[in-house]
Order: sequence, then structure tokens, then C-alpha cells
Amino acid sequence: MEPLLMLSVAILLAHAVTSLLRTVMARRRHSRYYLLDYVCHRPCDDRKVSTDTVGRVVTRNMRLGVPEYRFLLRVIVRSGIGEESYCPRSILEGREESPTHQDALDEMDAFFDEAIAELFARSGVAPRDVDVLVVNVSLLAPAPSLASRIVRRFGMREDVAEYNLSGMGCGASLISLDLARRALRTRPASLALVVSSESIAPSWYAGTDRSMMMGNCLFRSGGSAVLLTNTPSLRGRAKMALRHLVHTNIAADDEAHTCALQREDGDGHVGISLSKDLPKAAVRAMTLNLRRLVPRVLPRSELLRFAAHYVSSKLLSHCPMQVKADGRLPKINFKTGVEHYCLHPGGAAVVEAVKESLGLDADDVEPALMTLRRWGNTSASSLWYVLSYMEAKGRLKKGDRALMLTFGSGFKCNSCLWEVTGDMADKGAWADCIDDYPPPPESATTNPYMDKSRVFVLYSMIRTYSRSFISPRLKIWECKIRNIHDVGFIDPHIVNGHVLQHHPEDVEKDLYKFLRKHQLKSHILFPYHFGLKIWECKIRNIHDVGFIDPHIVNGHVLQHHPEDVEKDLYKFLRKHQLKSHILFPYHFGFHWILLNIELHTSRVLIMDSMDSDPKRWADTRKMLQKVWRRFSEEIVGEFKHELDFRRLVNVDKQPPGTNLCGYYVCENIRRHTSERKASDSVRNATDNLWRRLSPEGRFRPIQEELAGFFMREVINPKGEHYTEDEEIYMHTRD
Repeated sequence: MEPLLMLSVAILLAHAVTSLLRTVMARRRHSRYYLLDYVCHRPCDDRKVSTDTVGRVVTRNMRLGVPEYRFLLRVIVRSGIGEESYCPRSILEGREESPTHQDALDEMDAFFDEAIAELFARSGVAPRDVDVLVVNVSLLAPAPSLASRIVRRFGMREDVAEYNLSGMGCGASLISLDLARRALRTRPASLALVVSSESIAPSWYAGTDRSMMMGNCLFRSGGSAVLLTNTPSLRGRAKMALRHLVHTNIAADDEAHTCALQREDGDGHVGISLSKDLPKAAVRAMTLNLRRLVPRVLPRSELLRFAAHYVSSKLLSHCPMQVKADGRLPKINFKTGVEHYCLHPGGAAVVEAVKESLGLDADDVEPALMTLRRWGNTSASSLWYVLSYMEAKGRLKKGDRALMLTFGSGFKCNSCLWEVTGDMADKGAWADCIDDYPPPPESATTNPYMDKSRVFVLYSMIRTYSRSFISPRLKIWECKIRNIHDVGFIDPHIVNGHVLQHHPEDVEKDLYKFLRKHQLKSHILFPYHFGLKIWECKIRNIHDVGFIDPHIVNGHVLQHHPEDVEKDLYKFLRKHQLKSHILFPYHFGFHWILLNIELHTSRVLIMDSMDSDPKRWADTRKMLQKVWRRFSEEIVGEFKHELDFRRLVNVDKQPPGTNLCGYYVCENIRRHTSERKASDSVRNATDNLWRRLSPEGRFRPIQEELAGFFMREVINPKGEHYTEDEEIYMHTRD
């Protein structure tokens, strides 16, 4: 009986041990996590952010002055972003400062409908097969949550475990991955969908705080959808296996916690503030993170090598740690355990700093820099664009290891190590452009924003010194600068290319007078006329309207050189004799008016926003009448012998105490050329609508047109008035 009992006990123990081993092995199999597939979102092409678009957005902010524009220019030039990134429609439509809640939801829905649907189609996984859903969008937390929005849109199961993360910043994707991994740990043979994006539409900063303006230049629209599984049978279909994941958060430190902070500025504008403590916090967080990750991923030989150097430096004070030839202490060689690096493309400076810290080379950081150039900083999803770049280039081979490293507000540093287990040859979002990257060296070193952005600094100088909405197309500098007592001004109507060409001795005298007059000023502004002829350039495609250049014919030139004015006026009339109208913006005594010469009726319509006394420009009227008589005599029967001057009564008047005459003249020119063939009903409706607008609302299109003109005709080497004059760009050298 006793032997039988012992045999039974032995059988029970064997069965228990076998069951235990089977359970341990099953849990071990299910504790391995695989990347089944992933998709990076590519928005539609009509949301691309071109250089011209960036220019229009920048110039729309009327609060910015010279220092802010110079700062923005430096950020844009050094950002490393190209012209192929994307932004929300609210920005393209000019509503960046007043987005609606629906704008944010529409931006997310477009991403969900395209990227997540594509992921399901490519992987063969049905939405109802998903067991865990993790969504991270830092700056948008609607109710119901975005996770619930996805469950509804794709008809997922009622028992799906959904998690919605916000406020995690650019490091949220790996945090979501960690959360999904932990959720799968209690759910054998399951699937997790990790969705990462950022809502740019409601996150635009409209203020002037430099620490909060950088996000407008760096962040772009994008997103990623990732399928993670712990199902052993799907290992053969998986692309990569997750080996290690380390999360570090140093938010207990006050400086680290506030170095990337969403807050209000002094004017009540909300934005993300990036403080000067951010680099220090990033270095500390990365050091603590790698201290935990390195022993798990690097071979023992590399760890022993570094440990030997460290011990020798501590024990042998007279024999310090060996120094390399370039003067730096030896570092850990990460390449002994990692072949590829997915670095967060937060900016060119961020990538270069990580490259230096980890001892990487240009090939290692190329994927991050090219992702930044093509897509910009898409926040948490950026890492997956970097991975997609390496996959599209065919660099990921079976057995290779790829390290993902990212940072986020808090301050957090996250890292994970993947091992390639299957075929990785999809080009994904890079399909139509991968062969264009990296670009040729001559174009890769030139930021596409640099040349065209210079105009916005020049433009901002005009607006800041004029302290109003004065249009740069008309004499803005002189019109408003006279109230700034520590800044002098050289009148471009007195000293310009035309006068210098015909009367150099007068220019010499006038320049000397200006310098003596302003010798006690801190600055002297000299907007030299280098052949822009802005109005004529803009109007050249309107063939029935002529134009008299106000830099050649104006009050100053008439006063000192009347014979030249007479000759020039006659040339203009002969040149435009076949036109229906000739527009003549005339400047006298710090004031602008517009004379509209109707050739077929021999009538001059006077558009004056101040109803100034006609005696102030009687000499011009007399000269124009004299030239007209000569002109009409030579073309007998075509024109009346005398001009009929008529003042228009229904012309818009500028508010008292303002100096907006230049704007009104410019707007009258624009409306005359664009609405001259419109019906009376359309013109009346436009007039009624126009009068309801504030001066700022009326004249904003003029400012945008000027910026566009500079970019097309002056900054662009192919432009009609392109110039390489260094004086134009001297303000960008710092």
C-alpha cells in the first residue's frame, strides 16, 4: 500500500511540475511582443505648406515686430524643414488664430479614416480583432475621447480595452507602446492598436513670446498607427520584435517639469513654452535612461571595455582616463549592440546634439534629418516616419537591431530596442519620394525658407517703424517714421536710382544734408529704390490700364527738375495712349493721392482720402495740363484739348489722426484693376462690404501681396527685379 501511495504522489508531483513548466513556457511565449505592421499618415497634397504659404501666415500676425521676425527667420532657417510638410486647413484658410473645435476633430478624422483603415487593409486584421486600443494626442482631449471616436468609426468590439493619453508630448508613442505591452501581458494571443498623432489646428500660438513661438515653425501634421501582438502564431508575419523598453521621467525636478510647458503669456495667448533649461533636462533624462538601457542591449565586451576605463580613472589619479586624439574622453560604442537609430526629429539642433552625445556618424542620423526635411516634426508619430525611411531605403535586414529614442514634456526620455524578424521592404509614406532623399549636397545645405524669408524681416521693419498698418507699396517709411525721434530717415523719393542716374550732383548734396540733419540719431533708415516699381510690376498683366511711376514723377522732382518731369510725363502719355486708363499715384508733402486719367474722356478723377486742398498740388495740375495739350495736339481728333479734373466724393476717407493715405491709394489701384469690368450691382455690394471692415481688415491683403511680390520678383533669382545687393539682406546676418 505504501509503494502505491508513493507512486501516486510521484505522479501528481510530475503532473504539477509539467503543468507549471507548460504555464511558464506559455507565459514566456505570450510575453514576447511583435510589431505586426505600421502605417504613417500622408495628408492630401492640398494641405502642403509651401514657402509662399509660410510667408502669408507669418505676415498675417500684426503683433510681430522686428525682433520677433528676426527670431522667426533664424528658427525657420535652422529648423531643417523643407517645403513638403503638411498643416491643417484652418491655417491654410487664414483662421490659425481662431480655430474651431470642429477643425481639430476634422484634422483627427482625416488621419483616422486614412491611416488606420490602411493599416487594417495591409495587415489583414479586422477592427473587431483588436483587443487593446491606445491613443495619444497631447493637445486635444475631447469628450467622448478620441479612443471612443475610433471605436465608433471602425465598429470595434464592446470589450475592447481603450486608453486615451494626453499631455505626454513628443515621447507619447513609446509610452503608449509600453502601456499596450502591459495590457497585452494579461491578455494572451491578443492584438493592440497604438495610434499616435498631434492636433495642430487648436495649438497655434498667436502671441509674441519667443519661447512660445518656436512650435509654430517646427510642428506639422502627421500621425502613425501601429499593430502590436503577443500571439506566437503571428511571429512569422511580424516585421520586428520588441526586446527592451525603458521609460524615464524626471518631473520631480522643477526645472525639468517646466522646461516644456503649456501656459498663457502676458497677453492671454496660450502656447507651449520651451525654456532655456530644456537642453539640460534632456541630457539628464537621456543619461538616466541609457544607464538602464545600455546593460540590456550592449555586449559584455563593450561594457567591460568601458568599465576598465572608468575604474582606471578612479583608482589611478596620476593616470587619468585615456583621452582620444581629438581631446574627448572615450565613450560607449553603441554600434556594438545597435545597427540603426530612430531618433526623434524634433529639430536639426536636437538631432545633432544626440548625434554628438552618442558618438554617431552622418549615416546614423540621416533618417531623422530626412524625416524632418520631408515631414517636419509630427510630434509623437515622428519616430515611425524615421523607421519607415530606413525600411523604404532597404536598410533593415533580418537580425538587425534598431534603437528608438525620444523626448517629451515632463521631462521624459523613452527608448526601446527592436529586432528585425521579417521582411521589411515596404516604402509606405515615402513611396513617391524616397529616391529624392537625401538631396544633392548643394541643395541639402540650403534651407528652402532662407532666401524667401528675408523679405518678411524687411517687411516687419517697415511695419514696426511705421507703427501702423501702412502699406510698404507706398511711402510707408516716411509717412509714419517721423514720430520716432531717435530714428532718422532718408526720403527714397529724393534719393533713388532714377535721380542718381540723371542728377548725381543733386543726390550727393541731398545725402550730405540728410546725414548732417540726423547726426544725433541712433539709426538712419534709407529705403533705396532698386527698381521695384511695385505697382507697375503687379499691373503689367492688365493690358488696358497704364501706370505712371511715382518715383519718377512726384512733388520733389517737380520742384527741382520741372523740365525732366515734363519730358517724363509726355513719354508716359505717349507710351500708354492706347490704354483706357492711366493710374498716377502722386506724392506731395507727406501725402498720397491717386489720379485716374481716363483717356477716352480726357478726364482726371481725383481720389483723395483726406480731401486735401487742391492748391497744395496746383503745380502738378498745371504741368499735367501743359503736357496734355502738347500730347493732344500731336494726336489730332483723338483727345480733347483740355483735361477735366474731377474730385470723387464717394472715396473712402481715412480716420482722423491716422496716416493711411498710402494704403488707400494702393487699395484704390487694386480695386480699380480687379473690378473695372464688374457690374454696378457687384461693385456696390463690394463697396458696402468693404466699408464695414476695419483698416486692418482692409489692408491686410495689400501686405500679403507685397510679400508675394518680393518673393516672386526680388528674392527669386528668376524674378524681374532680382538683386544681389547685400544692403537688402544686411539685417539677416546676425
